[in-house]
Amino acid sequence: MKRSTQFPATTSAVSVPEERSFCRYCGAQIQYGAAFCPKCGKKVD
Repeated sequence: MKRSTQFPATTSAVSVPEERSFCRYCGAQIQYGAAFCPKCGKKVD
């Protein structure tokens, strides 16, 4: 008779919430660290 051996998961996915802000000119979402808005091209403060 074979025994089934189960091991606990040793790896776990750690998700870091991605910080986003919004362009004050057009309202588009801007990814953290971006220098310019991807939609209107205005410089992000």
